[in-house]
Amino acid sequence: MLNADWLVQVYTHDKDGDPCIGTGYSIGNGLVLTARHVVVFDKRAADPRLKLVWPEQNKHEMPFADADIVFDGFACEPNIDVAVIRCPQATLFKPPQVDWLFTAPVPTTAWAGRGFPRAAKEPTIRDDLGMSGTVAGLKKHVVELATDVDAIEANGWAGFSGSPVFIGQQLAAVITHDYSSLEGYFKAVSIPWLLHNEKLFREIVKPAKQVTAQLHAKVKAEATRILDGQAVLRDKLKVALKLDSGAMATDIAACLVEKQEVGQAIGVLAQISLELDKKKPEPLKERWEDYLTDVEQLCGWLLINSVDPDWWLQHEASLQSIAQDSVTRSLSLDTQAYVEVIISRSLLQQARYDLDEYGDPIPASSIHDPMVFDGHTAGASDIQILSEIFKQLRRVDSAPQDVDRLLADIQKTARALSKRQGGKPIYYIVSNAYLEMLKDLACYPKLKEKLAGCIQFICCVQASLDELSPCREDQSSLLEDLAVILRLKNPKRVAAHV
Repeated sequence: MLNADWLVQVYTHDKDGDPCIGTGYSIGNGLVLTARHVVVFDKRAADPRLKLVWPEQNKHEMPFADADIVFDGFACEPNIDVAVIRCPQATLFKPPQVDWLFTAPVPTTAWAGRGFPRAAKEPTIRDDLGMSGTVAGLKKHVVELATDVDAIEANGWAGFSGSPVFIGQQLAAVITHDYSSLEGYFKAVSIPWLLHNEKLFREIVKPAKQVTAQLHAKVKAEATRILDGQAVLRDKLKVALKLDSGAMATDIAACLVEKQEVGQAIGVLAQISLELDKKKPEPLKERWEDYLTDVEQLCGWLLINSVDPDWWLQHEASLQSIAQDSVTRSLSLDTQAYVEVIISRSLLQQARYDLDEYGDPIPASSIHDPMVFDGHTAGASDIQILSEIFKQLRRVDSAPQDVDRLLADIQKTARALSKRQGGKPIYYIVSNAYLEMLKDLACYPKLKEKLAGCIQFICCVQASLDELSPCREDQSSLLEDLAVILRLKNPKRVAAHV
């Protein structure tokens, strides 16, 4: 939330010895966020006499040096007019951790900011002023902000550089400068873009805790809902998790989500289910299938909690395109089937699994057959490739021999199937060779246009040792623990393949 108590005046001096004042904002952890040109510019004095002043904290002052600028957007590609200053001294006050915006600002959304422009008071003692408007546009890292004020330098708004931009309760951007020839507009740098694209920025501001807290809140709510209807499971979990006998569903959910590794939590559920399968208490004898369905759903929610928050921040922007505007992507995974967890995490849904003929877990809500298309050799025609997709989607043995009709029919069926599973795309796990062959098709531009958002071709490659894993635990072990529960739903089918 934008709070004037944590606005900071950032002082430098130019070559004429005059003070230059920009705006900064305390973002927690002893850090101040501002625009880079507030602290580093061409006409800066050799001894810039840098200092921070908190007007609402008894005008507390703190000198700092260039070495305290821990993030300098000049080193980014492209150059980003943002800087982060680490306070070199502790303060008696403690600014709260800022609430970050993680998704790109949407045009027409209302924004609010505050800063120390010269329009407030001349020459060096300035009151902070508020500003508001709507998001006018977004291009890569640049956010265009519209306002009713004639916010140009001639009108005294230069000191607004570095001002925080909030959308609702979340920090969304940093104002860098106004348009020199266009009244009523500011330029700003997108916080979501920084979080997703600049590793050093993420490492400094440490937003992963917020990502985890937001995910935990959702998973706990869903787990509580499921546990509310399972009295026997609640009693068993109290004992297994060593909780007080009076623990409620919310307490059990919090323990499963926050105090257990995902593998531990699913392992406990699997062990309880195996024991209950041998000797079902009276309340479960007539509701065993319902019990297994609830446990399966609970595990599906717990699984999305296994995605590493730092990996998620690094990849979230591109992962959102899975359900929006792309048809192909590659993921580095140890276990192909774990892709279902990642896609479910992107849509904030439970991960859904089924068992194949050998009792191994496979995604239940999408088409998953790694070899179905790989039989094609390079040079396969558009009709050949599209026909295979068409026949799989509709479960038929023949297909129209017209590219435009095939694409239209595939789109119609895929969108209907995707809608039934909450907007999750139908996805195929394919080889890299198939992916490249697909991109070489003459109809590929049309295919992207028609199928984006409803079909996804995903190439899963083996993760390298030095690569950050998308999962904080062993992917194969997690899915095997889930499979133990799934096999209880159809023991005869599994037994036939032992």
